[in-house]
Amino acid sequence: MPQEQSLGIVIHSNKQFLLLLSKSGHWTFLKGNYNTIEDKEIVARKIALEKIRITTLFFSKDFKSASDYFYMQNGKIIHKDVEFMLAETNEKLTFLSTEDYVEAKWINFEEALSTLKFTSLKNTLIEANNFLKYH
Repeated sequence: MPQEQSLGIVIHSNKQFLLLLSKSGHWTFLKGNYNTIEDKEIVARKIALEKIRITTLFFSKDFKSASDYFYMQNGKIIHKDVEFMLAETNEKLTFLSTEDYVEAKWINFEEALSTLKFTSLKNTLIEANNFLKYH
């Protein structure tokens, strides 16, 4: 079975989280594929630059969250592992890669929790919110 590694970034600013509407129709965090031998922070900055043109990210070094899921692509089942990072920005979103996403919004925790469809993403949001409360 084909395997993919992805790096996700939970981006927050002023008690709001950035959610992106994927082309497949569900809200998610910023994500991109990466090679596990690459430096995660460098890859995360590259993903943010390419997909949403945000260049200023302050990473929470102690935050770690992960999930995995399966999806179909060209008739094949793909297993994807996602490692999430937490980052703060003071930039406004002015660009959105139409290759990956169709909409973006900054929303508070409660609204983000009700907007996210998948339990794994909700759990990541809860972990990020708790981390921000207690660190």
